[in-house]
Amino acid sequence: MTPEHSDFSEHSEHVEPNQPELITERLTLRHLCEADIPDIVESCRDPQMIRYTRVPLNYTRADAEDSLLTTARQIAAGQIQRWAIDASGVFAGSIELRLADGTPESPGTRAELGYYAAPKARGKGYMTEALRAVLGYAFDPLGLGLDTVRWTALAGNEVSERVAIKAGFTGIYDDIDPNSGRPDENGHPVQHRVRRADMTRAQFAALWAN
Repeated sequence: MTPEHSDFSEHSEHVEPNQPELITERLTLRHLCEADIPDIVESCRDPQMIRYTRVPLNYTRADAEDSLLTTARQIAAGQIQRWAIDASGVFAGSIELRLADGTPESPGTRAELGYYAAPKARGKGYMTEALRAVLGYAFDPLGLGLDTVRWTALAGNEVSERVAIKAGFTGIYDDIDPNSGRPDENGHPVQHRVRRADMTRAQFAALWAN
């Protein structure tokens, strides 16, 4: 499979992602696209990503293509909202809201966050800026109108936790979650230690309304 001819190129137009672009002072949060694939592969091969997420080992272009096709289907089904973080034309990472009870007709009331920064874009404050924008959209009655957004990260992922704190998450607690880390060598779930916090619409309004 080559960049010039792939299953993704042939089938990527099957659905139009149903989510808005979000604009901040320095960033555009936009649909992920085929042009992002090289940066996605680079990010998913980064040691920090491998350590703290469930991305496939030895991540390939085919993995990225499959992920983008799945993302488009999930957006159309109302299960997720997922953006590329674009810093003046540079792929700076990705951020998503997994809609726990979402449908094509309604986003439901709650979501779980996921995000990563591209290695070349770390240390610039982009992720905190993107996260605030996504939270604003999540809680806005004219956006998704959610009641609660949850942040979860594997214990030890201090970078993710710092971003969450800067965006206003408080009351972070320890928990156990078999779905946040890699399964064992036989594919069985492992009880991973995680850090977790919830933010409500009222908490976000109190923090960032002004």
